[in-house]
Amino acid sequence: MKVGYLGIGDTSKDVAFMVSSGLIETFTNMKVKTQANYSTHKIHGGKAVPEMTGMDADQITFDMLLSAYLGVNPQKELGKLQKFMEDGTICSLVLGDQLFGTWVVKSIPYNVEYLYKEGDITQAKVSVTLLEADGPSVSISAVTSVQTYNDQNGANKTGQRNALQRRITDLERQIVQEKDSKKRAQLISQMTMLKKQLRALGG
Repeated sequence: MKVGYLGIGDTSKDVAFMVSSGLIETFTNMKVKTQANYSTHKIHGGKAVPEMTGMDADQITFDMLLSAYLGVNPQKELGKLQKFMEDGTICSLVLGDQLFGTWVVKSIPYNVEYLYKEGDITQAKVSVTLLEADGPSVSISAVTSVQTYNDQNGANKTGQRNALQRRITDLERQIVQEKDSKKRAQLISQMTMLKKQLRALGG
């Protein structure tokens, strides 16, 4: 189930948020920073007086686990985020059928956790920071709506645990049916990784 995306409305270029039995690509730990700017006027013999000079652009931060074991191509998704950042692309943040403003990708620090023997990334954790580009800022009510939507559509940790458990069950069935020892070993390796992810989510 597609629960939203960050991008320009082009499925080949967007970073999609999805939860299904075979693919999990969502965000966690979303935080919104809204900040006012103040200058300070010194008063002789008294306390300094603050004066509001305007508002900073809003920021959103969230974390993503990009894992081949969850059906995602980490190299490809990191490449999309990198291109958005380098090109200064103005991206829409869409959840369900609601638009939550337009943003540029400010930073994408990530940790590479596993690699294929060929050197391609198997799993990475990325922290995405978005900077408000244009349009309405993110209000508290909007953030509440995002959380409610996530809860309803399984993009929260409970939904991820359920999706992981379904994927593990599917792999267990494949392992029993697989006759090729090399392929069976690969499936067992995938299942082991998914079980680690499940334990990390409290499952």
